[in-house]
Amino acid sequence: MSRINPPNCYSEIKQKSVVISDYCKNIIENKNSLWYPYIGWDVSLFPQDFLLKEPVFEKLNQKFSIKRAAILRSDPYQNYEWHTDQYRGVCINMLLSFDHVSHCLFGVRKNATNVYFHELKYKPDTFYLFNNQFPHTIINFDNPRYLFSLEFVANADSLLYPEVYKWMKLENLI
Repeated sequence: MSRINPPNCYSEIKQKSVVISDYCKNIIENKNSLWYPYIGWDVSLFPQDFLLKEPVFEKLNQKFSIKRAAILRSDPYQNYEWHTDQYRGVCINMLLSFDHVSHCLFGVRKNATNVYFHELKYKPDTFYLFNNQFPHTIINFDNPRYLFSLEFVANADSLLYPEVYKWMKLENLI
């Protein structure tokens, strides 16, 4: 029995990717793409001007300024341990690779040794509003895992998931 209410962790955005998915696939497949190490991931920064060609991000940026986006790559058999993000209160993610086994879990501690968890099962070409302040982990298995991730100018001190969720719900985006 799940003890976690998924809308408190993440919400599927109704508008599917129009341009970002294909652009990211080209970056992933290009052997000359530049990747930089960053807090446990390899990242490839996403061009800001291209980012706003995605209709949902153009609208979102008018309300909540977008800082940047990147493609995050994790190695096979890598686990990014349970955590909440230090700086990001909320972000938007989209899984880019489906040729592997990986799990994105949100969890609450039951006791000293057990956690109740809920899995975000990503759908192709689908963005998710993601609550970075709810404990989560990533477990990746047999192949590299690629994720598009967008962050806002406002950090966890001034912008949290409930505020963006409420606005997106009113705008019929989720």
